[in-house]
Amino acid sequence: MVLYKRVILTGDHITDSTSSQDEYNQPQVNISLDSAGGNIMSNFTKDNIGKPMATLFVEYKDSGKKDANGRAVLVKQEEVINIANIQSRLGNSFRITGISNPNEARQLSLLLRAGALIAPIQIVEERTIGPTLGMQNIKQGLEACLAGLVVSILFMIFFYKKFGLIATSALVANLVLIVGIMSLLPGATLSMPGIAGIVLTLAVAVDAKTF
Repeated sequence: MVLYKRVILTGDHITDSTSSQDEYNQPQVNISLDSAGGNIMSNFTKDNIGKPMATLFVEYKDSGKKDANGRAVLVKQEEVINIANIQSRLGNSFRITGISNPNEARQLSLLLRAGALIAPIQIVEERTIGPTLGMQNIKQGLEACLAGLVVSILFMIFFYKKFGLIATSALVANLVLIVGIMSLLPGATLSMPGIAGIVLTLAVAVDAKTF
């Protein structure tokens, strides 16, 4: 198919884009435009019913080179992400049908929303954390969690005596239940935010048991 490079509408007129299913349970993408974009789309589609219209996604990627000022040289890449036939006069809100599967509809919706960004996204810095460093962070987090647990237990027993011992038992049971439930959940992993959440849960449990 030959495409005529005539820009009808740019992504800055797109206000929303979502994927859903039509009345026949077929995937579709719902698009909303601002008032100016709706007028442009209406004026164009009224004279081009039955003709195809392509959606072109433009992306700027880092070429890996630097200019004279040390800034990254971006390379413009263009890709046709959808071609649809104009079935009627369109306005501010319309839908794209004839999509193969829901995953394709979600991907198209995501790309259309990305095209609505006024400024291009550029990668300024990228870091990769190796598995050794990740395991080290998790190990240190676990050690900090256990140290905090021991200090909390000693504090409660010293100040609250028998009631502190009861609260400590409930605290340990709470921790065992959390870890046990996580081990039963498929795909559940222990990350640094997860460890911080466990510590916060223990702190809330201490407050609830002693006051």
